Amino acid sequence: MVFDTAITGHHSEYIGHLVDSLHKVKNQLNDYYLFVVHPKFSSRFPKIFEKAESNENLKWIQITPEEEDTVKGGLMRKSFARYRIMSRYARELQVNHVCCLDFHTIKYGSILFRTKYTMSGILFVQFYRLDRNSIKEKWTYYKRYLLTKLSVANPRLTSVFVLNDQETVSFMNRQFSTNVFRMLPDPIPEYQPLPGFDIYEQYSIERDRKIFLHIGSLGDRKGTAEVVDAAVHVEIGLQHKITILLVGLASTESEKRVILDKIVDYKVKSEVQIIWDESFVSNSYMKSLFNQSFAVLIPYRNAEFSSGILGHAAASGKMVIATGRGLLKAMVLKYNLGLLVGSPVAKEIAEKMVESLSYKHTPETSGKLVAKHRPAVFSRLLLEHREQNTMTNPRE
Repeated sequence: MVFDTAITGHHSEYIGHLVDSLHKVKNQLNDYYLFVVHPKFSSRFPKIFEKAESNENLKWIQITPEEEDTVKGGLMRKSFARYRIMSRYARELQVNHVCCLDFHTIKYGSILFRTKYTMSGILFVQFYRLDRNSIKEKWTYYKRYLLTKLSVANPRLTSVFVLNDQETVSFMNRQFSTNVFRMLPDPIPEYQPLPGFDIYEQYSIERDRKIFLHIGSLGDRKGTAEVVDAAVHVEIGLQHKITILLVGLASTESEKRVILDKIVDYKVKSEVQIIWDESFVSNSYMKSLFNQSFAVLIPYRNAEFSSGILGHAAASGKMVIATGRGLLKAMVLKYNLGLLVGSPVAKEIAEKMVESLSYKHTPETSGKLVAKHRPAVFSRLLLEHREQNTMTNPRE
């Protein structure tokens, strides 16, 4: 059983990759795969749903809106709620193995409860690359350390995948005397752009402006406010040459209000054009945006994590302006993907935007990253690390 009841960002992409891989070999499958997903997944992503429905070895299950409504409150409460939903479907469907595509969402349940089935998952929230300079940073580091240690003590946990970071994998296997941690290449999708799409016409942007794209789930963690603030820190003589294009939904209503207020305020304070396309875009539309933008802004606060946006930028041969810490820094330097800010603050982001105007980016180096991160590799590794499935056909 594949379990992921979120619907934004990489969640739908990952499910799409798995369905694609299983679809390509559907006549050779001996096992059965159950996808337990968000209540609106089929209506939001009909192509993925239709492909899943055409595979006799794949069963598609959307949790009810009532079940989704139970996932409320703080992190621990939401984690237990997700775990209860996952566990109920796993028991009712009598599965042998559950792959949770976001292990962070069920980790508290995995610490306290044991199951008949085995489990694996992708761990997005790690501790290894966190700073430990202040008391607050140390608290975060050791809290995550303890939770990770308690999680992998579960004997039913067979694999914990860490995106793109072999150094973290090696450290945690040594630290916790285990071999459950495995490196998983974050997949870079092979999307096709929209025919005839013109980003300048679509958003009424002057042709002599360079477009800096900030896309995905927007908010504090992604440095969105700082990206918008950068508009007033760009040199006055260069402001008319820059457009900041935000594409995506805000993570919370409060973050949305902050972003909107800043955009309104800076329209009279800066000649930098700021556009916010507050919508959920298709994969082809997203590919067109990456292809036709000048650079991609990823000044994330949580730089210890991998970023799917980094992969999209690399696939389109676009430079990034990224946080100069953690895994983001390591990947940008390794594959020569763009420029780094010492700290994700508005002034430094603005300085790097200006620097990028004369920076000679060599997109050929990003091809090495893309080749190692094909979706087929991602799917194979996720689906291989499980016990042999011996369940009967759930359609019967």
